[in-house]
Amino acid sequence: MNAMWRLNTREAIAYVENRDTALELICSLKATSKARALDEAMAVYVTPRGRAFAWQIRFPYDRWSSVARTLEDAEDGGLRIERELPDEDDARAAEEPAQTARARKPRR
Repeated sequence: MNAMWRLNTREAIAYVENRDTALELICSLKATSKARALDEAMAVYVTPRGRAFAWQIRFPYDRWSSVARTLEDAEDGGLRIERELPDEDDARAAEEPAQTARARKPRR
């Protein structure tokens, strides 16, 4: 299962369970050789015996469509999108600090 989700207005993450797909994705996002490509992953999931089975790859949000196409082509069952894409205004509002109410002094 491949998945992707949006971190903020600038970045997103792809979760990939296929080594070849992870290599293809990293090489398309960064100018790196295939020999070093998997070292560029944000996180690597390994079995207790030390075999890698999944990779998390951070990428610029403006590449969302191309990453989605790459992952959909690699996955027979389709791509799972963890968080739907919010509108730009909603995303901007989520990043702004929340207004906190001022506490009133207790009456005596």
